[in-house]
Amino acid sequence: MMLVSYSPDDPSIMSATDQPATNLLGRFGAYVASALFMIAGYGSYMLSIGAIVWGLRLLLHRGEERLMRGIFLPLAMVLVSVYATSMAPPAGWRQSFGLGGHLGDMLMGAMLSAMPVKASIGIKFLALLAAAGSLAFSAFVFGFSKAEVLRIAGFLREGLATARVIGLRIAGRFAVLSGKAASEIRDRSAARRERVAQAGSTNLGAALAEDPAPRGMMARLRRAPAETAEQLPESELYDRQGNWDETEAPRTRKSARASPMRSASARKSPSPRRSLRSSLRSPPA
Repeated sequence: MMLVSYSPDDPSIMSATDQPATNLLGRFGAYVASALFMIAGYGSYMLSIGAIVWGLRLLLHRGEERLMRGIFLPLAMVLVSVYATSMAPPAGWRQSFGLGGHLGDMLMGAMLSAMPVKASIGIKFLALLAAAGSLAFSAFVFGFSKAEVLRIAGFLREGLATARVIGLRIAGRFAVLSGKAASEIRDRSAARRERVAQAGSTNLGAALAEDPAPRGMMARLRRAPAETAEQLPESELYDRQGNWDETEAPRTRKSARASPMRSASARKSPSPRRSLRSSLRSPPA
């Protein structure tokens, strides 16, 4: 109870405050929990777990003859403290030591300095060894026999198999429901497209039967370009006489916008300059 209700804000050997203790065992529990956390960190929980396990064994009279294994409980606490040191503290952790307390920090640092590899690799290897050792040694300290371990392993295996079967059944049910929903959606979309196509063809046929004018209109529009081309006047920029002089400056936009009467008069009466040039080009008689 005092470990579960531990708070770093309670009065303890690491903090001096006038606030009342929030520990379930009061100021005494706050001081004891603070000391245990400072020494072993999360490894101190092994003391509570060991007390609960051996209390149930003695109450149910199962494995009480192996009670002497409980004297190795502090060693299991040390292994758990070393493993807890390899984990990163949470965001709200305000202590100067890691999750394994000062004991776990000291042992992890000593083992890392003795290993001939980088610290980033060595801490992972030591964390794996500490986890396996903590699990095996805790089973020994808690008085588990080989038959009990095999029974627990079989129970876990059957539980995993049952969970797998249930998961496959749920997945199959979802797959069947998804297939039905997809087929219904496909049938509805096909029926909708068919209704739209039938309604469109019916409306188009009714419109053509009531008003045949669009067909005649389209025919007139197709004949319109030929009739328009015949009625267009001759281009005013085209000179039929072919008297074009390259030395003359090109016509500007202002001259191109001259009136049709001026262009017609210019074609009928050539300029004196152009007549003189043509007379000079003609050979003498």
